[in-house]
Amino acid sequence: MRICHVSILNPVFHSRIYHKWALSQLNHGHEVWLIGQDQEAPPHLSNKLRVIPFPSFSRWAKGRFKAHRIILRELKKLQPDLVIIHTPELLWLVAVLKGRMHFHYDVHEDYPKNIAHGHTYPRLLRRILAYTIKVVERKLSASLQTVSYAEKCYENILNVPREKYIVLENKFRKTEEKPARPRLPFNDYLLYTGTITETWGVFDSLQFWAELNQHRNIPLVIAGHTHFQATVERIEAFVYRNKLQDSFLLVGGTQYVAYHKIKMLIAHATAIMGLYHDLPQIRGKLPTKFFEAMAFGKPVIFTPMEAWLAYHQQYSLGIPYFHKESDPLQIWEELSKWEVQHTPEQWAWEEKKLALFMDQHYGI
Repeated sequence: MRICHVSILNPVFHSRIYHKWALSQLNHGHEVWLIGQDQEAPPHLSNKLRVIPFPSFSRWAKGRFKAHRIILRELKKLQPDLVIIHTPELLWLVAVLKGRMHFHYDVHEDYPKNIAHGHTYPRLLRRILAYTIKVVERKLSASLQTVSYAEKCYENILNVPREKYIVLENKFRKTEEKPARPRLPFNDYLLYTGTITETWGVFDSLQFWAELNQHRNIPLVIAGHTHFQATVERIEAFVYRNKLQDSFLLVGGTQYVAYHKIKMLIAHATAIMGLYHDLPQIRGKLPTKFFEAMAFGKPVIFTPMEAWLAYHQQYSLGIPYFHKESDPLQIWEELSKWEVQHTPEQWAWEEKKLALFMDQHYGI
């Protein structure tokens, strides 16, 4: 069976799209295509897995609209049996290509809530976009053959019958992959990855790091993307104000970072920063970076939200940081005692669950 994964802002080698979906489907003998953003992606990886990359672009760039045309053109050429959509932005494909191929929608997050409570878009535009996406998702969900949710708490987002959807959680799979060590002027370092924004804790991470450096010279690497130059300037000002330029590295900023570079940095980091703010769009959810860290056996310094503490009790996520009560130096010292306590192959049973679901609905 020919299966095609499509996305706009997610990189081709996204942890969920590639490491979970694509590799699982390859294991079951399917021909898998990935169409998405990654200017460094090779034209193909194997006889069964092929990549059609388009260059990285900013959120408001013309390249974003061009990507839509590329995806539509390639789908018409490939004529896949099944298209798996990873963003609500591409749900229009269901209306245009209905009857020519099957469509599955993989819901990574509660997009309307994230947009409404986030700071990516201007305040007035947030409400309009959130409402529009909610309407589009609900209206086109009836034309989808199947749906999957990355979290159980997302089950009520779309009004689809129970037999049409599956909860396919972002559980991790311990990796034996050992990416080459990135060329850095230091060995041990703290790492912040993903969207560079205040609500994801970038400035809390900077403050933690600055306090730690009053006692130990520990570098910080921020690797991710922001649409706002002002955010980058604010970070740089903080670093210069605290005279920590020699212990700091920003990878990306207003430019996207290729996912394989992110993996390299995670694989060799001492710990991952996860100091998210306790907000409605974050509370109760488990960020992808947590699973990436666990896959490489890296501890996360995380905000002690109730759901995360519960997960920590089960899988030893890392070390919770109580802002006013915890001492960054003490946490750094605790990192040396931290041990991986993960149950191996957390994704394995989900892979079987996915295979059974696909067999029931598509006979594959």
